[in-house]
Amino acid sequence: MKSFSTDHDAFRHGDQFFMQSSALDFSASINPESTERKKITIDPENLSHYPLSPSLIESRISSYLGLKQENIMAFYGLTALIHHLFRFFNSMRGLLLEPLFAEHMRAALLSNMNISRVPVNTVMEVPSLIRSFNPDVISLNSPVNPTGEHYGTEKIEKLLMESEKIGAYVFIDEAYADFVKKDKTLDYKFLLDRYSNFICGRTLTKATGLPGVRIGYAIGPPEIIIKMKRMGIPWMIPQFYSEIIDSLLEIGDLKWIEDERNYLETSFRDMGIIILGKPEANFISFRITDKEIKEYFSIELRNRGFLVRDISNFYGFMQGDFRVTVRKHGDNEKLVHAIKEILG
Repeated sequence: MKSFSTDHDAFRHGDQFFMQSSALDFSASINPESTERKKITIDPENLSHYPLSPSLIESRISSYLGLKQENIMAFYGLTALIHHLFRFFNSMRGLLLEPLFAEHMRAALLSNMNISRVPVNTVMEVPSLIRSFNPDVISLNSPVNPTGEHYGTEKIEKLLMESEKIGAYVFIDEAYADFVKKDKTLDYKFLLDRYSNFICGRTLTKATGLPGVRIGYAIGPPEIIIKMKRMGIPWMIPQFYSEIIDSLLEIGDLKWIEDERNYLETSFRDMGIIILGKPEANFISFRITDKEIKEYFSIELRNRGFLVRDISNFYGFMQGDFRVTVRKHGDNEKLVHAIKEILG
């Protein structure tokens, strides 16, 4: 097996809240609104038996998406699904389109894969470039983490067409897809009907604002879903998840996310802050260029009661690059005011 760094800092995520629970958390990109309206209780009886199969959850998700149940595999969170998928491609060739959620790299390394890394925007502009790497699987985020660009059906289809020619699968991590405008989301039925190499991973934790409830799911052709299920482990999803699945699918109107994202983006530009990429999800990444300020920027914000995500450990980013989650307007105003103070 390939050696790799076990330094947790290399794979750190936006999960700092419990280190400073009194702070406004702009580091973890989840919906801050949904948590309060989800009243979840656990029936102790469910803890007295082994969980049933996740078929009920898969049935509800397939109906929600307008797909067949055979195209869905429920899993204990999207991160676990990513690791499960890469085990499916154990010791094969992987092409990671960066920037990308760090667990893709970790999962690929643990699966002893031969890894190549290429900027995602380069490949999406010229999909034929993948031929040089001859991968077995191509992995990407859409919306891209941490910059937020989203690739629609037309762009993804071009990548699938090119990948099909060399027998490669395409795995799209759509953790933040619920925050994208509905008319820009992927047409899953169209892609599944035409391509046998299309696999998508989604989660119910971001839009619901409940990352502690681990429900992720794969969308793919039946033959892939069947093989992935055969590789799975029993009792993977707690029984009470079946009882709350309908509530989790009631995501509601997220139009306010777009309005607040625009507010933050405009406010940052007015302060001379560089916006990274073209954000279309529930977060914005930006660059602090002042040499002195960027070194203590996140510390100054933490001292003022704000947690932000340092993204310098992402592929292609550097010190002074940060990501913030879009929160409700009052919180966003407070953040903007704090940054103005720091920038002077």
